[in-house]
Amino acid sequence: GGAKNHAVILPDADLDLAADAMVNAGFGSAGERCMAISAAVAVGPIADDLVAKIAERAATITTGDGTKN
Repeated sequence: GGAKNHAVILPDADLDLAADAMVNAGFGSAGERCMAISAAVAVGPIADDLVAKIAERAATITTGDGTKN
């Protein structure tokens, strides 16, 4: 269910900014926002670098029961 919102990242994009935006759009509010990103298209040779930057940021996300430390 829900929307299938896409992001397109162009070859001249600031990859740090794009990675920050992707992680926030994909995982903010536990991904339950109506505008959560569920698919991304990296145009040109930037895909590997973008995926690495997204992975770095995603690794810092805390998961689990939000009522416990």
